[in-house]
Amino acid sequence: MKGGSSSGLYDAVCVKECPTGVADLGTIKAAVSTVKLDCLTNNDVSKCPNAPIDTKPVGSLCLPDPSKAKATIEKLYSAFGKNENLTQYIVQIVDAKVPLLIMLGVVFIVTISYIYLLRFIGKPILYISMFAIFVFGVLRGGYVFMMKDKCAPVKDVINNYQYCQIGAIVIWVITGLYTCFVCCQWNNIALGAAILHCSSEYLSSNNRIVLLPTLTYALLAPITVIWVVSTTYLMSIGTPEFQEGSFIAKITYENHINYIFWVYLFGFFWVVAFVLAVEQFVIGATCCMWYYNRGGDDTSTSGNVSISLAFGWSVRYHLGSLAMGSFLIAVISLIRAIFEYLVKKYESLAGSENIAYKMATCCIRCVLWCLDSYVKFLNKNAYIQIALQSKNFCPSAW
Repeated sequence: MKGGSSSGLYDAVCVKECPTGVADLGTIKAAVSTVKLDCLTNNDVSKCPNAPIDTKPVGSLCLPDPSKAKATIEKLYSAFGKNENLTQYIVQIVDAKVPLLIMLGVVFIVTISYIYLLRFIGKPILYISMFAIFVFGVLRGGYVFMMKDKCAPVKDVINNYQYCQIGAIVIWVITGLYTCFVCCQWNNIALGAAILHCSSEYLSSNNRIVLLPTLTYALLAPITVIWVVSTTYLMSIGTPEFQEGSFIAKITYENHINYIFWVYLFGFFWVVAFVLAVEQFVIGATCCMWYYNRGGDDTSTSGNVSISLAFGWSVRYHLGSLAMGSFLIAVISLIRAIFEYLVKKYESLAGSENIAYKMATCCIRCVLWCLDSYVKFLNKNAYIQIALQSKNFCPSAW
């Protein structure tokens, strides 16, 4: 069988049997110094490597044993140091996997229940929330104003007395401005409430739509895994620099490997954005079906909706438009990733104590975030217009 060397994923040697019982030795250091493999050396590996983790035979390979995963993670945690954030997160996730799965199920049930009840409680929640904000502002200002009586205007507490008065006035002014805004925008608020009610009717009468985001992220999971595995193989191409007593080697890359990595990263961003674009288009198309298939009856909540038909539209008629919108998002995401990479490189060389540098970095990061949010907002509305009018991306976005 072939066993991976303790230096990385790029070497392999034939071993007599896969190493086991490593987890019982405690730390990585103990395993590296104790467990020696009985192997057949070759031109790439001149001596038998050590065995830092438990493995099991899978075909002709010795792969990590899933049943010893927790012990392996704890050993990695000990090897990297308890101050390493990543290892802390991994160990905590493994320890809390049962509560996390339970909460995931609870969240799913609550979400389904909320969507069903939203058609009945959507408008009341909106109006009650608006009235509650007004009442809270009035009562909070009154409470602060009454607290001033406990701060007698004597010399040592004169500031507290003034602060209570000013605070109460400021709260009441904000509450008054809020009330004026609500009164002036009442028609728009009523329109928004009607849209909320219509959306809740659409969701409650088409419960299958709720599963669409879940299916989308389930599709993105293997795509992410494939990208991670491919990138791991890509980043293993180079000259390894071995370190004595360690099962991790530092690899020196050539320039073309870095260029290929950025191409891989852009492709990953584009694929993810494209899958999300198809999801958004399908939701928009099914909403159009539901609204117009009601026959103009505003009191009806029934409408023929076909997710498969909407998906067929996206593939047959609008694949290029969805690819164009996702391309724009991928470009912005790549720019943000390159910027963060340059920031990390600069900080590793010159540090991050310069105030001007911090301000410039913060401003650029904010601008890129705003640009990313704007493009995503534009794309989402363009996909809706594409589903509604069956136009190309540019006219729909315009």
